[in-house]
Amino acid sequence: MVASDYRESHIRTGRGARYDAYYRPGTALAFYWEHFERPFLEEKVAEAVAGPGSRRYLDFACGTGRILQVGAAWIPDATGIDVSEEMLNVARQKVPRARIIRADVLRESVLDVGTFDVVTLFRFLVRAGLLREPILVWLRSVIRKTAR
Repeated sequence: MVASDYRESHIRTGRGARYDAYYRPGTALAFYWEHFERPFLEEKVAEAVAGPGSRRYLDFACGTGRILQVGAAWIPDATGIDVSEEMLNVARQKVPRARIIRADVLRESVLDVGTFDVVTLFRFLVRAGLLREPILVWLRSVIRKTAR
């Protein structure tokens, strides 16, 4: 069965464990993650938190927490949001101190998430299709405005 909506492809039973298995040691994705994506992400998060002040971090469409785990290492006030409880069960194990929220921000009210200084949405924009624009509008509402 082909999912009619990007969200549906991530809420199926067992999806979190299956997704995480793609990155098990010895796989091409694990190699790419460890040698290219993770170092790049760490560099960008380090740049984002340079300077004084506290920071809040959001990993949107956090899935199993792979990206959230990296961001939370740099920014202790970390939140992950995803539509899939299956994926979030894995994320909760990886990043137990992060605030994990199961929500579809386009269909549900996400009360009191506050605003964030650093936001990641790894791979989401590439695959989101028609969800891309409304999600970007929502994200704009939760990104902290800074004085210029």
